[in-house]
Amino acid sequence: MCLKKEKIFISRSTLNIPGTSSDKIMSRRNGEEHAEECNGPGHFVTLLNLLKECLLCHRWKQSGKILSSLCLYPSAEYEKGMPGRELIWKCGIEMLYHHPDATYKDISQFHSKRCQLDAKVSPYKRLLDHAFYLLSEQKVKEAYGVIKMKATIGKLQQVYPRTSKQAEYEKHTLQNVWKDLVSAYTGVVAYMLWYQTGAENSADTKQEVEKFWETAVLHLGQMTDKPGVWDVFITKHLELLCSKDQMEEAVELARKYCDTNAENPNAHKYLYHQMKSNGADTSSLIEILKDIINRLPSDELVFEYVDLLRQESKHCHKDYLPPLFNLLDYACWREELKPWQALADRLCSIHLKKSRLGVKVMKSCWKQRQGWWGDYHFDTLHASQIAKRDKLLAVQKATVATFLLNPDCGFVWEVTKYFSRHKKRKCLKRLEKAKEAHQFQHIAD
Repeated sequence: MCLKKEKIFISRSTLNIPGTSSDKIMSRRNGEEHAEECNGPGHFVTLLNLLKECLLCHRWKQSGKILSSLCLYPSAEYEKGMPGRELIWKCGIEMLYHHPDATYKDISQFHSKRCQLDAKVSPYKRLLDHAFYLLSEQKVKEAYGVIKMKATIGKLQQVYPRTSKQAEYEKHTLQNVWKDLVSAYTGVVAYMLWYQTGAENSADTKQEVEKFWETAVLHLGQMTDKPGVWDVFITKHLELLCSKDQMEEAVELARKYCDTNAENPNAHKYLYHQMKSNGADTSSLIEILKDIINRLPSDELVFEYVDLLRQESKHCHKDYLPPLFNLLDYACWREELKPWQALADRLCSIHLKKSRLGVKVMKSCWKQRQGWWGDYHFDTLHASQIAKRDKLLAVQKATVATFLLNPDCGFVWEVTKYFSRHKKRKCLKRLEKAKEAHQFQHIAD
């Protein structure tokens, strides 16, 4: 962009920005406010600061005026490595997205011309940005048309002209990464069209649905062996395969993604769910779940893990008690009924069956927590409030406290007192059973 330097006229009523920042470039001449002649780098930076202030305040019209002024600078200003080089096109597109008078044509034109503002912007990056805007406007077919232009770099350059400096810059950048992303998002948009067209359930669209399915699978499959976290693409790919009952292919895809992304917990979850859907044996599912909860001790899959362990007779208390204790170490489960009920049921079962090993494991887990779980979970001052808010939760927590502390601890006493006062007989009966079962601890000791 090669423009002459001109005076930039910005009225205060147009900018409408209070404070001293705008005063630095404003002067009064003959009763009318004009911008000073912008012939120095300081004024360029000041305009950028004004632009930032307008964007933060969502003053889109004023932002447009400032961007127009910034574009009056000769291209030499942008070649000096001054701030705003990449900021100009980012702020420009953000302003156009929100400007009340901006049209689809304006935005499309800006996308096709903005490479003149920054030679270092990848054409693939610009294409993705354009496609994302169209998707945000629910223009899925238009986005598909835009993103399909990546088929040949020649077509792309016709739409997004590239300078010689940009071509040189791309040799030293992660150009292939952006190219892969465009290919992957082509699959995502094809998936969206497959989903939308398939929902119409029309005989006329059957061939079109198949075409979108094949395109989506083709492009999404290219990301399977590439390093990186591609959850958004893998989930769509798995759904597409399962829609055709290609369950074995889906399991293989999930396994391959898990192998290449071993540190990604989601990869292990995808594999587990696919194997579960495909009817894998219990021991294989337990092995995967064990790996998941070692990485994510607070994940709700702990409940499935415990249930599967109970189905396998070879597993004992030392396998499924620690995960339940670990789960309740996290604040997100502190007031949830499900983990407390699971732990209470397990502790009751241990004592009723008079399992010495179970009591030993329970005490081992409690020993690690007895210094802080008492105040954290079994606060006497809040016992009656918990019973009032959720009587089932109070019963389960009091049951656990009976086995971990003792039947006469403050928390159990307060909960029992509340239930006695409000004649909650079923709750009292459950606590009485827990107290009777607790007697086994004396024998075990």
